[in-house]
Order: sequence, then structure tokens, then C-alpha cells
Amino acid sequence: MTVASPARTERRAAGAHRLVCRNCGAAEDAGRAAEHDPCLEPATGTRFRIEAAEVTFRGLCPACRPPADVD
Repeated sequence: MTVASPARTERRAAGAHRLVCRNCGAAEDAGRAAEHDPCLEPATGTRFRIEAAEVTFRGLCPACRPPADVD
């Protein structure tokens, strides 16, 4: 699987989730399903100071999906 990783600085809202096309690399912000993201905190006992957490959904954008599969 090829994963596109654009090397550019983007201005996004804190905690914004991303949608990324695994074929062409198109990316956009995604709405959040809940106010709180319970899975974004690591298990206790880590020695890391967490500064940020991200959620990236990868799949195919409408332009890269087969015509029969587009909503």
C-alpha cells in the first residue's frame, strides 16, 4: 500500500481529523463524530510527554474510486 505524505505545512483546527486518499494523496479535514476523542490518550506509564494526537482516515477519494462505487 502506498501512502501519500504531503510535505507541506497546513493550517488546521486543533484536533481535526483528516481524510487522505491512498491513491492520489488528496486530503481534507473530516468532521468529528464526538466531542471527546477517548482513544487519543496512551496507556498510563509512558514516559513521553504527549504534545499532539492525530486521526487519519485513509481510503479512496471520489475521483479515484470506481464509477460504480461513487456515492
